[in-house]
Amino acid sequence: MADTQSLRFREDGKFTILVFTDIHETHRPFRDTITLIERSLDAVAPDLVVCLGDTVDGAFPGATPAHVRRALHAVLTPIAARGISFAPVFGNHDRESGVSNEEQLKIYQQYPGCLLLQGAPGVPGCGNYVVTVKGSADDTDRFALWMIDSGSRISKERLAQGIPDGYAAPEPEQIAWLERRARELGAVNGGRMPDGLLFQHIIVPEIYDALIPARKGEKGAVRGQEQNWRDRYYKLPEGACGKLGEGPCPPCYNTGEFAAIKRCNVLGAFFGHDHVNDFEVLHEGIRLTNCKSTGVRSYGDGTGRGVRVIELNENRPGTYQTRSIYFSDLVGKRLTNPLTGHLSYGHHLQILRDAGLTVLGAGAVGAAVFAAVQKLRKK
Repeated sequence: MADTQSLRFREDGKFTILVFTDIHETHRPFRDTITLIERSLDAVAPDLVVCLGDTVDGAFPGATPAHVRRALHAVLTPIAARGISFAPVFGNHDRESGVSNEEQLKIYQQYPGCLLLQGAPGVPGCGNYVVTVKGSADDTDRFALWMIDSGSRISKERLAQGIPDGYAAPEPEQIAWLERRARELGAVNGGRMPDGLLFQHIIVPEIYDALIPARKGEKGAVRGQEQNWRDRYYKLPEGACGKLGEGPCPPCYNTGEFAAIKRCNVLGAFFGHDHVNDFEVLHEGIRLTNCKSTGVRSYGDGTGRGVRVIELNENRPGTYQTRSIYFSDLVGKRLTNPLTGHLSYGHHLQILRDAGLTVLGAGAVGAAVFAAVQKLRKK
């Protein structure tokens, strides 16, 4: 089908997923990022890699298809060279690179192991599809891995409805597609929807229902982001795992996605977007997980950047295991270039030099940019 790919559990009944997110690569790849990708692939030996969005940097002045091809080539070559299947979803910055998601899809599909599909006709977005994981010894769909395009910024139509400007949410047609396909998968699998995991870039608004209110200055508290939550503070509830490093940035409106995935036997949902968040929190029976940024180019927390591992077992339905692995575990305690993020020597200072600024002027402008980025913590 136009929206379905299939893989299979290994003979031992296990299936391992490795998640990369927020790589933010350009045609001048960061060696540290590629090293982390390579080391994690070798350490985990996954059955599937999920690229969870913002693989291409949106702050990519003058990007051409050739530039984007070079950026994606740096990321995808280590995966393809190891013969590993990979399933990308798009983030808000991918489409802001100047090369459309539809054009990027064609680049992805040139690499062996690519599972990315445009998706069902008439469904908004690019790359709404499902990867089923069949049994090790039969063709029963044991797991469904839902890949959703969560969009970028909200539309003019939404703004006209009085919704505050901010990030987009999956449209009702996408949610209807997910529910319809889940029912169809259930119909051919003995009447029961397969267990599911959902992967998309931008987290659902219900994350702020899963967090608990906190006081400014309280240990573990962060200020909320986006207009609905920015004047309050939150922290992880007791029993949650990981780190809440910044206020999550979901859309400010709700299209009913979380309610839908509850009806579709989804056990957990995985998100990127908020680079220094690395947590699991249970909300109404679904584990919401924010994955740590993999890329060194954009903002993050030094050698704390990392990858996430998900382990499925066909002999233990209704469960999965997940953990993070960090740059400091796989590569080392120091980055090759300590001046990372929006002041990277290899990209943004090169742009300043191309503009004819002196080294001194570039440094002054760079310092101002750095201060602004640290203050605003923009995506």
